[in-house]
Amino acid sequence: MRRTRSGRLLAAIAVAGLVAGCAGDPMTDSVHGEQQGSGGEQSETPKSDVMVRVAAATAVTVTPTSLPFGNQTVGTVSDPQTVTITNTGTSILSISKIDTSSGDYLQTNTCAAVQNLLDVGQSCSVSVSFQPTASGGRNGTLSVYDNASGSPQTVALSGIGVAVFTLSSSASTSTILAGSASVTFPITATAPSSFTGNITLGCPASLTCSFSPATILAGQTSTLTVSSLTAALTSPFNFNVAGISGSQSTTVALTILLADYSLSVTPPLDTIVSGAPPSYTVALTPTNGVNKPVQFSCTNLPAGATCAFSPSSVTPDGSVQTVKMTVSTIKSTSSIWGPTLPFRSWPPGIMFLSWIAALALAIGLWRYRRFAQAARAHPRLAVPRFVAVMVALALLSCLSACRPTGLVSGGTPPGNYTITVTGTLSSNTAVTRTATFNLAVT
Repeated sequence: MRRTRSGRLLAAIAVAGLVAGCAGDPMTDSVHGEQQGSGGEQSETPKSDVMVRVAAATAVTVTPTSLPFGNQTVGTVSDPQTVTITNTGTSILSISKIDTSSGDYLQTNTCAAVQNLLDVGQSCSVSVSFQPTASGGRNGTLSVYDNASGSPQTVALSGIGVAVFTLSSSASTSTILAGSASVTFPITATAPSSFTGNITLGCPASLTCSFSPATILAGQTSTLTVSSLTAALTSPFNFNVAGISGSQSTTVALTILLADYSLSVTPPLDTIVSGAPPSYTVALTPTNGVNKPVQFSCTNLPAGATCAFSPSSVTPDGSVQTVKMTVSTIKSTSSIWGPTLPFRSWPPGIMFLSWIAALALAIGLWRYRRFAQAARAHPRLAVPRFVAVMVALALLSCLSACRPTGLVSGGTPPGNYTITVTGTLSSNTAVTRTATFNLAVT
């Protein structure tokens, strides 16, 4: 038993010796307790050895995390912007590579001066410049590769390449009469003398365009014709013309204005009794200098109604023009005689005689016995009397067919009506502008 315990003790001492032999490891410390004997000699008393391992933390901060450069002419270099790399960890930061993902950005740095090694708290900087190789949005990324977690650290880069050449128009806004089918614009290219490329012109696919010539050099002018325009074109109508030369492109903004007009009616509602002539005011408001005659008409009128304008047409002169409009209605009428066919056109005298004949028939029927007795007493009178009775019956049937059926109304029917007034351009009847108003007939 004693030998076993001694063997375990010797093994423990051997392990302790091995640990002590590793004292040169920067990641390990051995802690030993020492005691001094009563004779002044030092005596080492074995104690349990404590091994402390501290894992070094490597961290980095890169600021800012984005660099916007704005507009830059193709082929030119912008002013540099700075990115700072700082070791915010607890051990040395080792940078293996710094680069940009796009040929539109350049970088230089001070990190190489410290052999790409940053002590705790130490920093280096990166200068980034924008040199666009083409026009339009040009995005990139600055990447820092190191031994910190999350590598590579990135910075977003953005800028807009601007073409070396520009397009312009000496008349970028053109005013045409509403309904015109075409319009023209001059397009001129400008560029430094060092630019010698061909510039091809184009317009949106939604328009029918032609250029003369279609390709120009810097300093030249082309004539743009926009055709197939319709009366439905909105005003103002804005669009862009593009010029392309290799990887570069630019645009010029153009505007079409319509010399046009609009209508309005006051009052918006009028209430009348059938037969009364309501009056309205139609206002024509011109835009962009329209100066062509406009004629007026109205539709959706109630039955029996008409409209009239005074004057019937106006020529805008830059100010609001007003026109008086009158709607004529027909007064409702009634009759005790129904307009049933075929005798509605009989003269009053004949109608009176017909009533007399019917009355005579009624009296004759009342006196039927005497009539029958007289027929037997005087046979020669039977036939004429029979004919008279039949005629009276026919007249009575006619009167029955033409009898009054009640009150019959005529004229403009009562109701609520929405009427449309239309202004038509005299020089182009395809151009119409409308407004609505309401009429209540009681």
